[in-house]
Amino acid sequence: YAANHARACANLVLAAVMRGLSPDFVRLDDWMPREIDKQAVYDLIDRALPRLDATQAEVVKAWQGRQ
Repeated sequence: YAANHARACANLVLAAVMRGLSPDFVRLDDWMPREIDKQAVYDLIDRALPRLDATQAEVVKAWQGRQ
């Protein structure tokens, strides 16, 4: 199994947040400069947000705001 770039980025962000770490080391501009590619990451993360606790979800949303 190999993840595409969007899935790999989403996995990195979510794994960091679930470990209580900052996801700021994931910078989408470094990986995918096109907005449509970034949207694919955001769509995957949006599917995971309901499974996170409130604090984790806020960290993810803050990360998205900095992208």
